[in-house]
Amino acid sequence: MNVNCETCGKLFRIDTENIKGEKAKFTCSNCGSDTIITIPESQVPEIDSDIAFNGQTAQKTSSAHHKWLGLRPKMVFLFVVIPIILVVVSAIIHLKHMDTLSSVLTKESSTILEKIGQEIIADKARSVADQCGSYLRKN
Repeated sequence: MNVNCETCGKLFRIDTENIKGEKAKFTCSNCGSDTIITIPESQVPEIDSDIAFNGQTAQKTSSAHHKWLGLRPKMVFLFVVIPIILVVVSAIIHLKHMDTLSSVLTKESSTILEKIGQEIIADKARSVADQCGSYLRKN
């Protein structure tokens, strides 16, 4: 079916099979005015309720097809899910580094304390030896 825009006179070819009901409204892409079309009774097809008329072309409205991921799920994913994943991953990495750090600190502190203990024992041994030597010299 051919339809002329009432304002600018532009000619549009519209498929009546995609129009639901006897009347349809479309917006002219040239001038932006709205035009209402009345389809004669002989041309009104029997159409499923899933088909809607939008602008110059008819589209099937399917919420699962067109709205796969809306704005709210995108925002939740961006501001909630991704930061939580990043925090969990950084916590796991931090725990691994803390385990290695604690093992290194334990090893280093035990070697340092062992050296300090050996030095203290050596100093005491020298002190006792000096005292024994002085006692033997005097007696």
